Amino acid sequence: MRGSGAEWNLSSTHVSVAPARSGSPTIAQRTVTVRAGSRLHFGMFGFGPELPRQFGGVGMMIDAPALMVQITSGAARKKMSPLELRAGEFANRAMRFFQLDSGVSFVIEVVASPRQHQGLGLGTQLGLAVAAGIAELTGRGPLAPEVLARAVGRAARSSVGAYGFCQGGLIVDSGHALGDDVGELAGRFEVPEEWRVLLVTPPQGKGLAGAAELAAFAALPDTPLAVAAELEAIATEGIIPALKARNCTAFGDNVYEFGRLSGECFSAVQGGPFASPEIQQLVEWLRANGVHGCGQSSWGPTVYAILPNLATAERIAGDLRSAALFADYEVQFAAPCNRGAIVS
Repeated sequence: MRGSGAEWNLSSTHVSVAPARSGSPTIAQRTVTVRAGSRLHFGMFGFGPELPRQFGGVGMMIDAPALMVQITSGAARKKMSPLELRAGEFANRAMRFFQLDSGVSFVIEVVASPRQHQGLGLGTQLGLAVAAGIAELTGRGPLAPEVLARAVGRAARSSVGAYGFCQGGLIVDSGHALGDDVGELAGRFEVPEEWRVLLVTPPQGKGLAGAAELAAFAALPDTPLAVAAELEAIATEGIIPALKARNCTAFGDNVYEFGRLSGECFSAVQGGPFASPEIQQLVEWLRANGVHGCGQSSWGPTVYAILPNLATAERIAGDLRSAALFADYEVQFAAPCNRGAIVS
């Protein structure tokens, strides 16, 4: 039984249930650990009233930097870090969504995580981890990604991270139809396990989030229908067939083109397809040094480089570290994550 300390994987099953009635009984003290990866976001399909669906996009899950959250029921409160305070806000939302009795309490410890606002989707992974943990502690889990996202108010634009949290792999989000609070999953695909990802982060800069992100979207012009159609064609005719064929070169070229074209839709707030001249310079260096699949993840500042194997990743990382231009950039290794978050 899960309540006895067994481990289960959110990829395996998702059961959508209605929130429980208020007045839930006191929960015996117990700790649940939720482990999740990070999310790369290659870009959106588009936005604007002429498009039948809003936002959408393509991205994939990677195993590092990893998130690990421990949630304990019925424990005394403790001093929390800023990230744990954010997790606490998610917990309060989830408790209202699940209609838990006001006497129920949880203590949340963020054991490991990526830094915030680096383009790796930490907000959604953290929020869904908290919701999944509380669902498990209160006998509601496992839940569908749409339910977890609603419980903590995530996936208002991109739903790649929500589906990726539960299923792993490469995610294609077809976007929000009118009235939807979560985008529709168009497809989920396995990524070859031997592929590797380099994450390269400039020493300064943070991606947009919160009010700044809302203001940015408000300032953006509508995506032209032809551009949205081209982005969908790159995904369906380029990215997915190359992935199924395990062709890292073709996959990378299509991911790069998808990210560049999608990034152009954000030029009004970024000044171009990338969030800074440093990011553009890094992407150009990677392409010039034989990396086909590279680009800015979400708002950045993290840049990804998708490579066919560990040896190639180590060679590129060595070249990067030897280049004076990027001497103070952070370089991390990651592997594809083809499973959903683990609750134990």
